[in-house]
Amino acid sequence: MAISNVTFTDLRGTSKLDEIIKIDCSKVTYCKDIVLDKIDIATVDGNKPIVECSNVYGKSINANEANGCFKT
Repeated sequence: MAISNVTFTDLRGTSKLDEIIKIDCSKVTYCKDIVLDKIDIATVDGNKPIVECSNVYGKSINANEANGCFKT
């Protein structure tokens, strides 16, 4: 199943884990048109939040943690 046209917006909070977002899509039916908008999640221990994306095409808006996450 292909996933497309999904927007995650206005997510705020604190995470116990450093990995705050993980989007893992298939190489065959990659995810496209994914948007992370206004993401503001800190870690409890103050470490830099980790965002991982695999086979994801999209963009981030006002979500510094997600910069570099997407394929172009």
